[in-house]
Amino acid sequence: MNSRRTIFLDLDGPILNCKDRHFACYREICRANDLRPMDIETYWERKRRLVPGVQLFSESGARGDGGELVRQWIELIEQDEYLAFDTAQPGVEAVLSRWVSSGCRLRLITLRRREGALNVQLRRLGLANLFDDITVCDPSLGHEGKAAGAVLNVRPSEIPGSAWIGDTEVDARAAAIVGCGSVFLVTCGIRTGDFLRSLNIGRVVPDVPAIRDLM
Repeated sequence: MNSRRTIFLDLDGPILNCKDRHFACYREICRANDLRPMDIETYWERKRRLVPGVQLFSESGARGDGGELVRQWIELIEQDEYLAFDTAQPGVEAVLSRWVSSGCRLRLITLRRREGALNVQLRRLGLANLFDDITVCDPSLGHEGKAAGAVLNVRPSEIPGSAWIGDTEVDARAAAIVGCGSVFLVTCGIRTGDFLRSLNIGRVVPDVPAIRDLM
């Protein structure tokens, strides 16, 4: 590996397993609104297949368009009590530490609304010191906002040899805009492998440890 390679990393999915957090928020909203939550595996698989939140709540017994329930979910998903459900993906800390030791620049680029809560979470999980910088982007700006955020602290000379690791179409399209030399999309996150392959951007792999010897 190039000892000075820049690696852009998405957080939720590639680094953190956020399945339990997402489900806990959904289940709490179902409880508060007298709905019937589906089991966690059904919920997660349907979410990974891009079933809209409105439809997930409708399938749980909600009436109307479900938009208010989705807004409740957005309000809960980054609250501290729910962030506590997140755990590091298996083996990811060791791989990131290895890249840091080899001299790579690790640049975290994530869609979050509460930057302070994010920093607390990363410190709690022992991950904060692994990154050269952390860029938080407004989720409403999508892939264009994420691409713009990614290059804020990056020299143009870093881009051609850089790599981007993500788990959604937002990451794939942001990496294409930035012009990263390599793109890896992991299937351990919030999208299925079939969907990620359909994007025809980069290489689809199971998780971050599977990338360790590919770059």
